[in-house]
Amino acid sequence: MPSKRSALKFSTYAATSLLSATLLLTGCSNDEPEQASTPSSPPAVVEDRLLSLIPADTPYFFASRERLSEDDAMLLIEKLGTLDSIETQLADLEQLRQTTDDEAMHQFLDIMTTLLKTLDEVRTVEDYHRLGMLPNARSAIYGLGLLPAARMELHDEALFKAFFENLLTELPVEMQRAQLGDTEYWYTSVESPMQTLITIRDEQVIMGILPSTAEQALLEQLFGITPPTMSLLQSGEMQQLEQRYNYSSYGSGRFSTKAIVREVIAPEHPASRALMALGGPETLDIEACRTDIDRLTALFPALVMGVHELSTDRITGSMRLATGAELADDLTTFTTAVPGLGSGQGIASLGIALDVQAVTRALQKYAGQVRTTPFTCPELQGINEAWNELGLLTNHPMTMMLGPALSGMNIRIDSLQADPMQPGGSGVMTFASPNAQGLISAVSMFVPQIATLNLQSNGDVKQVDPQLLPPEVPSVHAAMSDKSIILGVGLDTPEQLKSELKNTNGRSGLLTYGHLGSEIFAILAELSTQLPNTDGLDTAELLYMAELYEKTEFWIGIDGAGIEFGVGVELK
Repeated sequence: MPSKRSALKFSTYAATSLLSATLLLTGCSNDEPEQASTPSSPPAVVEDRLLSLIPADTPYFFASRERLSEDDAMLLIEKLGTLDSIETQLADLEQLRQTTDDEAMHQFLDIMTTLLKTLDEVRTVEDYHRLGMLPNARSAIYGLGLLPAARMELHDEALFKAFFENLLTELPVEMQRAQLGDTEYWYTSVESPMQTLITIRDEQVIMGILPSTAEQALLEQLFGITPPTMSLLQSGEMQQLEQRYNYSSYGSGRFSTKAIVREVIAPEHPASRALMALGGPETLDIEACRTDIDRLTALFPALVMGVHELSTDRITGSMRLATGAELADDLTTFTTAVPGLGSGQGIASLGIALDVQAVTRALQKYAGQVRTTPFTCPELQGINEAWNELGLLTNHPMTMMLGPALSGMNIRIDSLQADPMQPGGSGVMTFASPNAQGLISAVSMFVPQIATLNLQSNGDVKQVDPQLLPPEVPSVHAAMSDKSIILGVGLDTPEQLKSELKNTNGRSGLLTYGHLGSEIFAILAELSTQLPNTDGLDTAELLYMAELYEKTEFWIGIDGAGIEFGVGVELK
């Protein structure tokens, strides 16, 4: 009996490795609206031989429909230092290599490592073209059933073939040459149950990992000799992802948990069947756990990802855990309004918006469901235990105390002095609550001096008595609305706190948001040279980030489509 757990583990690892390696090779090829191209640049919209050869029913994919101009791609590569970080990329591949003992994966990663080393001298568009490559090449990773395949566009097929054949002499892995009709391809040792296969056709380099027992029809599908009945291009799924999740046409994808589980339990694709046929010890009776697995995939049907923006000035992207409709409705009640959260103002900020009472209700609801209908699969018993503990957490005294009183906070730093002998700075701290009286009690837990101010909703800005503060602490002022208290530290104009209470510039639906400006990186770099016990701070790396980034940001958001984890950078 084939090991379905092992098959799923291998396919997931292989897909992750192939995606990592493909992204390393293509650099910044997948994103944002295209800039005016130069005569030497390929057009932004091309005859699409990439997406037309990817099956629409693939369980997972990440691809792009358009690409940056070559000039913008090179400028972005230069800004991000991609061309100067080959050693870092090699280290990433070596780290991937150390996570598995599988010989086939070692062979594949050895190939990618050798290829990366040859790119060490690539500095210009002409260098890329000389190797038959594109600095702005579109690429795609997708599944032939459970097993991963990847495609990358080429500048010149003949030039890349000459480059690749020369590369074969430097590989630590022996690659065999074979012919399938008029298609020449290379493959790793037949002694391994899994093989890496590579071919060059349709102005693309195509890579895949398949069982050594794979039939000719499967190779023809991998190489694009036999096109899919319905392609990703024809399905329009990428446009649907872009419209629903506000992704750009330069990179989006999805990982369908339902499709993956369906393919593991009852494999339909020849690649999945060949993988299962390899055999191995059965460690998980997936059929017996089918009901529990279906229950989980109904809650979390897919993982969706994409790039919102990519230009020479700004890059943003996100990964989204799609959820079932009922869970999505419950999640949308978790967030609440916190003035200033997500506005990105100041040199740094960090905040959270969480309706503890809504979270408590949801935890009690789902913990009750698990108690009533527990998971029966032995391997999933930990879920029952986890939900039992979460149910107990809802009755914790701290949860019951904070729930009615505190629903969020946001800390913003406007300035910071790095003098270790006399540090200083300015900023604001905002606390939100469902009710004003509970708000006073909650904030007083963090800043006891607030209780002495007798703050009134929409009343005057008041100053905390300096004698109640530690020495050298800047002035502290406070103001209050019916649902928020705001503290200002070291402000030149304390009256601004009134307008800060009405700050709604942040995006909606945020659970948490944080950002760091270039000034923070520079200050941390300076502190790392002045203070003891700062071995964890890499001064050179901090200075590099201060020179590269105008701002970095991250967020977790919730809406009717699930939970979003996003990151963004503004480049100098």
